[in-house]
Amino acid sequence: MTSDDDLTGPLTTSQDLISSPDLTGSFNLVNGAGATVGAALAAHRDVDMVSFTGSTRAGVAVSKAAAASVKRVTLELGGKGPNLLFADLGDGLGKAVQHGVSHLMRNSGQSCNAPSRMLIEASVYDEAVALATKACAAVQVGPPHQDGAHLGPVASAAQFDKVQSLIASGISEGARLLVGGLGRPLSMQVPPGATGRSLPLMTSDDL
Repeated sequence: MTSDDDLTGPLTTSQDLISSPDLTGSFNLVNGAGATVGAALAAHRDVDMVSFTGSTRAGVAVSKAAAASVKRVTLELGGKGPNLLFADLGDGLGKAVQHGVSHLMRNSGQSCNAPSRMLIEASVYDEAVALATKACAAVQVGPPHQDGAHLGPVASAAQFDKVQSLIASGISEGARLLVGGLGRPLSMQVPPGATGRSLPLMTSDDL
């Protein structure tokens, strides 16, 4: 089973598996929502093993559903771990910040291990924020069919709306917006008149 919003990747992978000369037995790709298809697979007595990547809440639900049939369960939970930046990085601070920003932007930020936070030692906080601001501002946004090194769109309108709500929530809770903001990127204005860039960089002292 795969994410409701991510079908292209698993379908491509399944085609590769089916055409592989090393494949023995059967292979099934099942698309569907976790609350329905996922729950059925986790609870079914003829399924011997379940592997799940996602939130801790969903992982608990998978484990409970699998317990009745005593099947094997492998979980990769949590994600979104922060970058921890300390003053002893010295001259390596810039490289660490750039790496963190680059890693976050991969796959348009839609990775379970995307480091969407930086926890920074106070003595180098201002310097790190300036470096992160510069790195984020340099990221180019454009359509996926356009040639070049740039960030493409998120997977769906629902995902875009979720990102927008998180930006708005951060601003309303007192975060300081440094790059980007609400609305579609200028290079992808739909409908005409939309403004802003969805590459938010916000700072907060509330840990």
